Amino acid sequence: MDGFAQATSSPDLWMSLVNDNALACVGALVLVGGGGFLRAYLLETSSEKIAKRLRLDLFQKLLRKPQSFFDHSKTGDLVSRLGPDITRVSRSIMDGAFGLRVFINASAGTVLVAKSVPMAIVPQLLGPVVAMFIGGVLYGGIVRSISRRQADAMSKSLHVADENLSLIKTVKLFNGESRAVSDYSRALDSVYSLAQKNALATGGKVAAFVTIGGGFILHVIYNCGMLISAGTLTIGQTAALAGYLLVCGNAYQGLVTSYGDIQKALGAYERILSLSDQPTYYPLHPVTFSASPNPPSVHLENVSFTYPGTKNCILKNLDLYVPSGAKQAIVGLSGSGKSSILMLVSRMYDPTNGRILINDKDVTEIDGSLVRDKYVSFVPQDAPLFNESILRNVYYPEEGGGGWDALCKQARLDFAHNVDSIVGERGGNLSGGERQRIAIARALAKRNKPLLLLDEATSALDRESDNIVLSSLSGMKEDKTIIAVTHRLSAVEWSDRLAVIGNGTVVQQGDTLELLKNPGPELRKLLDLIDNHS
Repeated sequence: MDGFAQATSSPDLWMSLVNDNALACVGALVLVGGGGFLRAYLLETSSEKIAKRLRLDLFQKLLRKPQSFFDHSKTGDLVSRLGPDITRVSRSIMDGAFGLRVFINASAGTVLVAKSVPMAIVPQLLGPVVAMFIGGVLYGGIVRSISRRQADAMSKSLHVADENLSLIKTVKLFNGESRAVSDYSRALDSVYSLAQKNALATGGKVAAFVTIGGGFILHVIYNCGMLISAGTLTIGQTAALAGYLLVCGNAYQGLVTSYGDIQKALGAYERILSLSDQPTYYPLHPVTFSASPNPPSVHLENVSFTYPGTKNCILKNLDLYVPSGAKQAIVGLSGSGKSSILMLVSRMYDPTNGRILINDKDVTEIDGSLVRDKYVSFVPQDAPLFNESILRNVYYPEEGGGGWDALCKQARLDFAHNVDSIVGERGGNLSGGERQRIAIARALAKRNKPLLLLDEATSALDRESDNIVLSSLSGMKEDKTIIAVTHRLSAVEWSDRLAVIGNGTVVQQGDTLELLKNPGPELRKLLDLIDNHS
């Protein structure tokens, strides 16, 4: 300022000072703008990188959960944690950066206030600020609880929407649109109810800030006037003190806001952590497990099984032996536990009691993914497919493979679809028989897996296709041990061994031809029913 005052007598000097300082101001603005850009860019990219890593890590952990975890979890809830919850947690870095900035401002302002007035009156000046901060901490605890409950409610609403949209054919066939809307509306009512509580808490915070903030300004004016009247401070010092106090007030208000946002993020983090803290897949034991060049034998030794979270015992001291290279058929009434046997052999679940031996090795001592990688190829009853091409579904999880013509012949993949045709969500663009043929081809494509499990694998096929598929499987006897759960007489006659399941245990087993000649009561009853609908 002194330089400008002296330059007023010389126009050239004046213009020189103006130009020099103008350039300096422009340079300072460019630096500030560049710094702001860099700060925003780094915070945004860091936030997104954190979100990416969290999502990938959580998704990997979800895939390692045992099947029992998914039996009792809702897809919408899991997707919500991968989506909005992680977004909120990753954005907390922005809240933390803002909180750090206002904390520095609050600390600097407090120090400057303490140096501007006698220490005895500092508590009097900053008392309202401290009271506002304590209230903000209490507010943070409230919004954290509401935020978590609101996220849970939103997850439930997503599950309702996902379930109805994924089963849209069933909804339309049974005119269930009104029921679906009603269910979704009730779920959204819960979300809205919690949103109202969150709005009340937020509105209370705003009202408190406005009231306390206005009162704080009056408090500053009053105290500054008293200090001037008492001669403690000059007008210039009082003006500076008022500025410091306003900086403190704004900074502490920002701290409270940042604290509340971080508490919301912590609520989302707790939901994510609840998944991460649960045990992942089965513990690995130091057991050597390598595939044998010969088809494996399978022995379920005195196995009892109850699905996790239920009390109904599905299998009771079941003992079943499948020799190497056998074509083993399993029959029984619905609900007798046939499919559960295949789930246990593939180690999707562990038995409650007893042992499951593959080549005399207890599979419960080995990672389930290793069992399926080395041995098991599975054709499930519902033939689930990904919303991808027929080719990618057949060779899943690989991108492709050889022997396509042979697979088409074995699985009767001769329907009118191009191999690059998209099958639709869950295979909705295909018929049940077409989905089942693709599932069979997918299992047969895993030629290096010597244990083939079939769960009603040809139930949706016509007789001709059924006979062709079974004939193709017969040619694999030297390469694979096959265990087939079936309700079809054609599959029973195709097998060389037969086991009859009743009330969760084996009531009859042995050579298929011998058992068909001399059926027990349970098998005789099944034979009267087994192929009436085929």
